[in-house]
Amino acid sequence: AAPGSFCPVVRSRCGGRVSRATAADTEAGRAIRVLQLEPTSRCNLRCPGCPVSNFRVDPAYRADRTATLPLATMLGVVDQLPDLEKLLFYDFGEPFLHPDAVPFLREVRRRRPEVTLHASTNGLALTPEAIAAIAGEALADRVVFSIDGASEGPYRRYRRGGSFEKARRAVASLAEECARAGTRERVDVVWQYILFEWNDGDEEIARARALAAEAGARLSFVVTHTPGASRR
Repeated sequence: AAPGSFCPVVRSRCGGRVSRATAADTEAGRAIRVLQLEPTSRCNLRCPGCPVSNFRVDPAYRADRTATLPLATMLGVVDQLPDLEKLLFYDFGEPFLHPDAVPFLREVRRRRPEVTLHASTNGLALTPEAIAAIAGEALADRVVFSIDGASEGPYRRYRRGGSFEKARRAVASLAEECARAGTRERVDVVWQYILFEWNDGDEEIARARALAAEAGARLSFVVTHTPGASRR
């Protein structure tokens, strides 16, 4: 049977949550092709629309849920999924706060080179060593940086506790290291920009386009249902 289609984020039914059976799905089990793995539920930011800092957003998250998965546990989950095609290394927590984030990506690459790896980060916990490893070894096929603004004020309005300049330098550094290592075509560096009413002005968006181009990142705008969402 199809799973329920109610989505706690938008508080309504969502067509994207309904998946239909294929020839790979049998009564004995389902071929799991995509895994979203949250290595840690800790975060260094306090974004108002995120369950990490606002547990009323989703009642499924408890206030005491902060925890970190051991490296062996994460690798064990991957080993149990022989049909895995894509691994999303993120959820609400900041994945690069995990002390074994890079070793995990490296080991998945070694064990399962056919698996596509996507990571998402606010960029603030990425060390120069991690950036060099990701770029030099192409440890991720896509790295998404969440930077919602093109200047400090609009950015901090949502990314509370963050630094626009530090996040901007991180995305530019990864693109630069990939170019230096010859992995630019293998690592898709994305600047993800959630549109809010305070960062959707023509001047701010034009500045974001210019800075993303200068950094060598692909700019991706995202529409949100979070309070304060852009109505343009």
